[in-house]
Amino acid sequence: MAYTYHGTSGFVKTGETITVLPSGLIQKKVTVVRQSVKNESLVLTQSAADGQLGGDFFAYPLPSANKQNNGFSQFDIVGYKKGTGGINYKYRKLSSFISGDQIKPRTTNISVEVGVRSTIVLSGGTQTTTANTNGDSVVTTVYENPSPYDGELFAFSENGIGFIPISRTETSIQDGMTFTEKVIYGPVVVLESVSSTYYGKFTEYITSSSVKIVRKVVDVKIEPVTE
Repeated sequence: MAYTYHGTSGFVKTGETITVLPSGLIQKKVTVVRQSVKNESLVLTQSAADGQLGGDFFAYPLPSANKQNNGFSQFDIVGYKKGTGGINYKYRKLSSFISGDQIKPRTTNISVEVGVRSTIVLSGGTQTTTANTNGDSVVTTVYENPSPYDGELFAFSENGIGFIPISRTETSIQDGMTFTEKVIYGPVVVLESVSSTYYGKFTEYITSSSVKIVRKVVDVKIEPVTE
């Protein structure tokens, strides 16, 4: 059965959806069709795909043709651009820390806050132009680092009361010597993990920061072991 093409030349848009992702990226999906011809390219170029998306969206990955049985080729184009939103929230989780006393070690359960944040950066970085000592222009590429959670994070005891740093005196015996240490167990915020997802021009980073209880030695006394 033969088909006759009616309408405009080039692409005809048949569908479009826009989704705002929690990380701060905006995703746009566009479906377009065009009349199939002999020896046509089965993959759109970057400029052609971006042109169909419009609005400063950048296509990724580049779409391949899906030839229909009606004389048309369909392209499903997906693109992204940076929005104004983003992830920045915190939650609590059960944790614990171990006191280092050799004679009476113990584990203490606590509740700590975990902060999660997203950062959208340009995958290829940003080019900046500076002048060197000779006055010549030098082009360098600057890459943006992922950002940690924006806010304060706290630790709590099992009954939900804010954690108060613990001062203790701990002892241990090594090589015939007694070590008496004055220590403080207190909270610090550490960057636990960083994950990334590549979207062509953009890269999405998700960072996770958490409160940890660390042991800090403030004074130590060393004496021979007495019988």
